[in-house]
Amino acid sequence: DITDGAARAGAGTLLRDVQNAALAAGQFYAPDPTENTSSIGGNVGANASGSRRFRYGATRRPVKALRGVFMDGSIREIRRGEKIDFDVPVISLPRTTKLSAGYPLAPGMDFVDLIVGSEGTLGLVTEAELQLLPAPGERLGGVVFFKSESAAMDAVDRWRATPGLNMIEY
Repeated sequence: DITDGAARAGAGTLLRDVQNAALAAGQFYAPDPTENTSSIGGNVGANASGSRRFRYGATRRPVKALRGVFMDGSIREIRRGEKIDFDVPVISLPRTTKLSAGYPLAPGMDFVDLIVGSEGTLGLVTEAELQLLPAPGERLGGVVFFKSESAAMDAVDRWRATPGLNMIEY
């Protein structure tokens, strides 16, 4: 189901179907893992990303709510902002631009943050409510060659703040 600013999709819905339905409604679902025949449930479970992660983040960011089946057999709807009912330990994480290993434990996180990327270890996602953005206008793509890997990485760091830039693939 597509509404203004959101899509509601079952776990088995294909990513490309969500993206196409959003575009047909003049909207845009930002996460774009390389495989667009992946399922929304799999993308949520893995916190899938892709080349647009550069600007829009991975799957975790646009998840507004989840419905899931949990280890105790309960079925729950969890909305963004719902506080975790236990003390979240402070864990030192490496300072990287992308980290997808383990649970993203951090003070102040919510239940959606905990479930997205948990690979089904805490429960199985059966449905997700996803944020949609206004559809972007025309895009220009290109290929840039560099003399070295370090020159390419330096360019990414310089380009990161460029307005309108929304994809980089290395």
